[in-house]
Amino acid sequence: MANLISGALENPLLLGPPNFDYQYFQALAGRAFNPLANSFDATNASLLADAALLAYAQPAFATPWFQKLSSRPIVFFTGDSTQAYGIIGNGFVLVAFRGTEIRNIRNFIADSRIDSDFAFANWKDDQQVHGGFLAAFGEVWNQCKSGVCVSKFLQDAQAGAAKPIPVWFTGHSLGAALATLATARYSADHAGASVGLYTYGSPRVGNPKFAQAFPNSSAFRVVHNHDPVTRLPPASLGVRHVGVPWMIDASGNVSADPGLLDGADPTPLEEGMDWLGGAGGMIQLLDHVPVFYAKLLRQYAIAGGA
Repeated sequence: MANLISGALENPLLLGPPNFDYQYFQALAGRAFNPLANSFDATNASLLADAALLAYAQPAFATPWFQKLSSRPIVFFTGDSTQAYGIIGNGFVLVAFRGTEIRNIRNFIADSRIDSDFAFANWKDDQQVHGGFLAAFGEVWNQCKSGVCVSKFLQDAQAGAAKPIPVWFTGHSLGAALATLATARYSADHAGASVGLYTYGSPRVGNPKFAQAFPNSSAFRVVHNHDPVTRLPPASLGVRHVGVPWMIDASGNVSADPGLLDGADPTPLEEGMDWLGGAGGMIQLLDHVPVFYAKLLRQYAIAGGA
């Protein structure tokens, strides 16, 4: 991990997705995605981290890589502020949402720490979610510019199937928030469906009622060390995390971490640390970089992780 950090500090421009020199899905040769896994799976975590990273790219670059997962056409969804890709694989359907552009992460963090910039929006019954995330979600779920939206793509993917095909969602940063909303919406609209989620560097998305109603059984939230975005918006605003937490520590070790489950109170680190300035802030921002999630989870999968 130290080599990744030192290299990034020497040449920060190499950090930003899409990472054109990264070999997507290469570590998975001979390893199949398991669409029926309902526990954390190292191969699935690596593959979906690559998909979340690749979702930052435009179709000309992303499509050939995504075709390593499927011979079917890759579908691109686009809205004013985000984009996503749809893949119909062998026994699964995958939607990968794009996250926050690296150059905008500092603004994202600054905005998320200001109470007046945060507003809840109604989701369902007494469930509420981050209004900005909900607006971005709507751009690709049912009103996207590209014609076919995610909801219609998922409906078409299931058409004619003898039994429901497992659906998986993934994303990094903002893309993780959108994947979380997609999981909640699809699960609510398709009772009994097989739905899974892997998020990387996810912010908090909804209020406690949303978190309590969320289908957590096959939802996994990966946090890289001190990734600051995972502590936003602050818990003091009444926002909670969802999903089973897994940690990548400073040495690159990967493990389940119940300590990352949200409590009612924010930590001093969450509320009091200035992530926007100084070398320490830069190091913490590096923990949010999506290619680090992808590389470290690939190493874990190759080493025979869970």
